[in-house]
Amino acid sequence: MEKLPRKKILRKALKTLGSLLSRKNLLQAVALANKVAPEHLLLAVKDPYRLLEKVKNAGSVFLGHFSPVAAGDTWPDLTMSCQPQEQPGFLHP
Repeated sequence: MEKLPRKKILRKALKTLGSLLSRKNLLQAVALANKVAPEHLLLAVKDPYRLLEKVKNAGSVFLGHFSPVAAGDTWPDLTMSCQPQEQPGFLHP
């Protein structure tokens, strides 16, 4: 983190909004993701498909360095657009 040009911003964001978890290798990182079960998981690695088959618990998985995670909350999605008491039309008999 010390080498990053915006380290002050990162420190503040981590202190108030989140956390940074480090693992020794990618398999350990995927194991952690499976335990945490994130709503959005970004596999920003050279070969995301190699890791994708190991992901068991994630809401949406974004593959590669240029996958727009923010789009996961803005594109139409039935789980986001339906109220809890409603069900999508295709689920009704």
